[in-house]
Amino acid sequence: MIKNKFYKFFDIFWKYFFIIIIKINFHDFKVHFDFSLEKKKSILFIGNHFSWWDGFFIYHLNEKILNKRFNVMMLEEELSKRKFLTTTGAFSVRKNSKEIIKTISYSAEILNNPNNLLLMFPQGKIESMHKSEIKFERGVYKILEKTLKPIQIIFSVVMIDYLSNRKPTVNVYLKEFDVEKNKIIDLECVYNEWYKEVKEKLQ
Repeated sequence: MIKNKFYKFFDIFWKYFFIIIIKINFHDFKVHFDFSLEKKKSILFIGNHFSWWDGFFIYHLNEKILNKRFNVMMLEEELSKRKFLTTTGAFSVRKNSKEIIKTISYSAEILNNPNNLLLMFPQGKIESMHKSEIKFERGVYKILEKTLKPIQIIFSVVMIDYLSNRKPTVNVYLKEFDVEKNKIIDLECVYNEWYKEVKEKLQ
């Protein structure tokens, strides 16, 4: 397992680097949500994964409105090729190996600290944003089983539109998963209901 590494210099560097590259490559960056952010809880971000940009989008969002310590789970075969990403908060998961137990425990430790944000792409691979639903792998449930402290679970759906602009606009739609009204086992179902709702609004 490859763990993430945090240095003050890189925290500052990546913050401004992503501001610049998003401004260069995109027409606008919009975040849509209507719930309260709980500052005293860690955050599990669950999002769709359709591009190379996805982790950077949520990193940038975190710097804009959340101000948590950013962590993101990444496939080990990809992170091993780009180890510099460990300084952005990336750590590895190796699927179908015994090491996944270490990754699950490490992820739960992250969520047990209220200063942290953990981003996961539960489908475990990049897929088209035009897919009708997102299939969750079991890892996210195993992590939540090991998490000891109350956390805030936030769903994110990122969609990109060009409309009449040369550069696309990034729209990030957020929704809180209500842990009091819903069972954790229903995570995939509730996410997909909202995922479809977002897509229908955009049609």
